[in-house]
Amino acid sequence: VFEGGPKDFHNFTADKCSDEAATDTQRLVTRFTCSQTRISPTTGVEYVALEVQGDSFIYHQIRKMVGLAIFALRYVDDTSRL
Repeated sequence: VFEGGPKDFHNFTADKCSDEAATDTQRLVTRFTCSQTRISPTTGVEYVALEVQGDSFIYHQIRKMVGLAIFALRYVDDTSRL
């Protein structure tokens, strides 16, 4: 569930710890969309397109967040891996 407002993303920021000032790691997501499932005509791989619009994010932060979401969904039945 997407909730608006600034959030602390220190877990996805290099060289930042949770005890540092939250203002250094706060980011604002203004929009998050996920497309319908598609199948690549060349490879046959199923995928979805994610679009994140926000303030002060850098590419690797979004990549880490999406990777964590995929990992959590893939291993939802194996809580020992989470």
